[in-house]
Amino acid sequence: MKNLIKFLLFIAITQVYSQTSINGTVSYQQTITNQDQKKDKEYTLFFNRGVSYYEEQVDNELKKEQVKESDGTITLKTRDNKNPQFYYNNLNDGFYFSEIYYNKHLFVKDDIQLNWEILSETKEISGYQCQKATANFRGRNYIVWFTNKIPTPFGPWKLYGLSGLILEASDQAGFISIKAKKITIKTTSKTENSMPQVKTNKAITVSDFLKEKQELQDIFIAKINSKLPKGVKPFKIDNACSDCGKELEVYD
Repeated sequence: MKNLIKFLLFIAITQVYSQTSINGTVSYQQTITNQDQKKDKEYTLFFNRGVSYYEEQVDNELKKEQVKESDGTITLKTRDNKNPQFYYNNLNDGFYFSEIYYNKHLFVKDDIQLNWEILSETKEISGYQCQKATANFRGRNYIVWFTNKIPTPFGPWKLYGLSGLILEASDQAGFISIKAKKITIKTTSKTENSMPQVKTNKAITVSDFLKEKQELQDIFIAKINSKLPKGVKPFKIDNACSDCGKELEVYD
C-alpha cells in the first residue's frame, strides 16, 4: 500500500510539473572586442519551454556617420536602421536570426549544431548554481555557464541545447562575452503568450545570406571609391588581412 501511495504521488507531481509553464526574461550585456575596440550592446531574452527570442536593445542615437578616433583613424558607422537584430529559436520549427549588414535587415533560417561537453566545474551567477560547458561553433571555442534551476534549453545569441538556461558565455579568444544582468522568472499553471511573434515564411538560406552580405559589401566599397579624388588608389578589402576586424562566425 505504501509503495502504491508513493507511486500515485509521483504521478501527480509529474503531471503538475508537465502542466507548469516556465516563462521568463533575461537582460544580457553582450561585448564584442575587435582590434582592441570594445562594443557593448544590451539584449533581452524572452523564453518559455519551447521558444526563445533574443532581441537587441537599439540605441536611439544610432546614425550613419564618419568618426575620427583619437589615434587619427577614421571609423565609418554605416547604420541608422533602428530595427533590432534578433535571434528566434522554436524547437518545433527551427532557428532563425535577423541581423543588420550595411544598413539592411537580413532574415535567415540557420542550421545550428552544437556538441556540448559538460564539465564538473560550478559557480554561482545571480543566485543560481551554474555548471560549465564547452563547444566549438563556427571557428570559436565557447565556454558557457548554465543552470538547471531554470530548466529550459535556451540561452543568448545562438547558444542553446543544454538542460538549463545559459546565463554566461564567452569564447576562449576573448572576442565575445555575454553576461546576464537581470533575471525574471515566472512559473504558472497556464502558458502565457508574452513571446514576440515572428513570421518565418520569408527567411532566406544561410547560403543566400552569405551571398547578399558580399553583395552589400561590394556596393558599399564601390560607393566609397566613387567619391575618392582622382589619382587616389581605390579602396578594397583584403580578406587575408591579419590586422583587419574579424567576423564573429566563420561559415564553412
